Amino acid sequence: MITLKRKQWEKIESQIRKDYNQNPSVFLIRSRMREELGFTWRKDEHGYYDYDVFLDFYDEHKKTIFILKYM
Repeated sequence: MITLKRKQWEKIESQIRKDYNQNPSVFLIRSRMREELGFTWRKDEHGYYDYDVFLDFYDEHKKTIFILKYM
């Protein structure tokens, strides 16, 4: 699991959406996200503009690729 602050997640999410622009179902369908990216995300809200995002990885290889590419 990786924990990100709101600003960090917004930058990473924007880049992932650009990378998978031809396949928007990656963000719309959780099973596709897990299959393609190796993780699903969940949000822990502390207020409207303050929240943390947790990335739950299911594949260590894809987690390593994610860290190298987006962080």
